[in-house]
Amino acid sequence: MSKMADFTSIPELDMVRRMPRLGKIGLGVKMPPKREGGREYPKEVDYFVLDPPSDDATRLQTMMFEKFRSVYGPKPKHLDILFPAEDRTAFFPQAYKLYAQSGLKCKGNGECASRLGALFEEGSPERAQPDDWHVWTPCTCDRYEDGECKRMGNLMVILPLVSMGGVWQIDTSSFHSIVNINNEVAMYENMLRGHISWLARVVQGNDGKPHTETAFILTREPQSIQYDGKTQVHWTMHVRLRRLSEMTFEDVMALRDGAGPPKAIGLPSPSPEQELIEGNQAVPTTTEDVHPETVDDDSPGSDLDEEPVEQEANFW
Repeated sequence: MSKMADFTSIPELDMVRRMPRLGKIGLGVKMPPKREGGREYPKEVDYFVLDPPSDDATRLQTMMFEKFRSVYGPKPKHLDILFPAEDRTAFFPQAYKLYAQSGLKCKGNGECASRLGALFEEGSPERAQPDDWHVWTPCTCDRYEDGECKRMGNLMVILPLVSMGGVWQIDTSSFHSIVNINNEVAMYENMLRGHISWLARVVQGNDGKPHTETAFILTREPQSIQYDGKTQVHWTMHVRLRRLSEMTFEDVMALRDGAGPPKAIGLPSPSPEQELIEGNQAVPTTTEDVHPETVDDDSPGSDLDEEPVEQEANFW
């Protein structure tokens, strides 16, 4: 008598690995309309923002908010981070995106895009298939020039001092923050033989006892930016290798050799970047990415005569 085969997994599902998203961290705050009939607008701040949970928040969301605040307080300028993957495109995907009220309508890389048929001109064959995705060139188009479409980077990191149970998403449309992180991650990949995920080390604390700290921190730092003929200071993001200024060549080699082999892991798809303003006006890292009517003239750092910012040099 033959036996029934024993199946315990479905390959196409068994290969799917995704870390849960614990929350989203902002780079600005929501401001009330400047005039009657106006709309709310995002204002840049110099710290990472985690909004209080809503009335219908889950118990986990409330717990994560309370733990984040207990570790970092209300206005942190740095976060202790772990990268959840070796591949930068996995934890920091970037694209040009166009949203409408119903969701994402077009996504591209600056050369070509994938666009819903509903966005094509009347009479075009693509228009007859409004819910299907079609290849669109060129990218970018006039919708980017008009501000409907935005470049967007979605950084996903683990905050081990808060929770090891998932990733946190930070959205930025800033050219400078995106380039900063791309360049810095590339440098650390070369320095550490590409092993940058889950990287931490044991150091001697102020109490004389050994403790573990993450190798990387994510910071908000002032950067002078030229835009429309004016120089303004904005608070861009950087990835820093902690205590780099104190490290010898031997320290770097030990950190590199202590990193494990690359790990394959799936991350959640970025959620829509439209928390604050309808029409895809996400919180920017720099006001260069926002239409003039949404820019706050009193943005932090716009006064170049203010006192210089004290940097916490012991981090790096």
